[in-house]
Order: sequence, then structure tokens, then C-alpha cells
Amino acid sequence: MKIEDLIKSNSTKSETSGKRFGMPDRRKGYIQKATIGDHKVYLHTGEYKDGKIGEIFIDTSKEGELVKALMNNFAISVSLGLQYGVPLDEFV
Repeated sequence: MKIEDLIKSNSTKSETSGKRFGMPDRRKGYIQKATIGDHKVYLHTGEYKDGKIGEIFIDTSKEGELVKALMNNFAISVSLGLQYGVPLDEFV
């Protein structure tokens, strides 16, 4: 495939690509607890009405400012990707 064909195929994607789907004001979600060593980590999810995950939050029981900032920014980047239509499997 030529580079021109690749660019043309990417520019003709569906109308929904590049559009952000914000989360509803009220939403379902789950909290999953995990233990890594002596640290407890909590993963909170927010879901759309159809059950797709649209945001995540990560909390830890022991954290410093650096760890807290890294976890928060990671969760924000994944959440934004999910809201723009990136499948969850792409992050795993």
C-alpha cells in the first residue's frame, strides 16, 4: 500500500472519529480493589448507559505526590482516550 492510499483511507474515517462523547451526569461504575505488595490500589470506573467504560480513577492507600500525580495523569489519559472512542483493549 502506498503512503498516499494510507493517508486517503485515514482521512475518510467515519464522522464520529475525533468526536468526544462526554460522560452522563449520573452513571454506573465499579470499584475494584487490588493489593500490590503492602499497597492497596482501588480502580474506580464510570460507565455509559450502554455499559461501555468511559472513565477511570485510580486511588492508592500509600502514596507520595509523585505516585499520585502519575496515577492521576495516567487515568485522565485513558479516560480521554475512551471518551474519544479508543477501545479499552488498546490500552492493555
